[in-house]
Amino acid sequence: MSNSKDYYKINPYTKKGMTLIEVVIVIAIVGLMSAISIVSYVTSKRNAELETAAEELVAVLREAQNYSLTGKEVSSTCSNYRVTVINGSSNYLLRTYTAGGVACGNINSTYVFRSGVVTSSGAGYLSFAAPHASVTRTAGMVAGSFFRIALSKGGGSYYVCFNHAGLIKKTTSSSCN
Repeated sequence: MSNSKDYYKINPYTKKGMTLIEVVIVIAIVGLMSAISIVSYVTSKRNAELETAAEELVAVLREAQNYSLTGKEVSSTCSNYRVTVINGSSNYLLRTYTAGGVACGNINSTYVFRSGVVTSSGAGYLSFAAPHASVTRTAGMVAGSFFRIALSKGGGSYYVCFNHAGLIKKTTSSSCN
């Protein structure tokens, strides 16, 4: 009988390589893994954009709170620092007002959420009155309860919560607790 190495050289059915079925399976697995990675990336990017927008809103709320505590540009009539948000809008405002709600003073800033983030609930204003940064909100506030502003984009949400004591925080939970 001939050497077994010679047999593999002559017989075309014993060549090593991949079949078409194996190639198709490998391509399907690579495609599936790519699809999962892309979906995960898009979700992570959206969540990061929402968190950044929430951090920016918290920063502006704290800025208004600090202005109230330090008395920046306070006059006998102009002593409230108000942040206003509008549902469905990417804009929010920081302005000074009188106790009666009339705009006054030099603080007049408009901010914009980037990347398509909008407020989806919690429209109205949050106002800090000098000199103690006492908090008022459009609908009034109940002691101990949190009010929230919801930011949304592409099915995701992030929340900015605040209470009557002036505590401001951001969270992914709609309960704010």
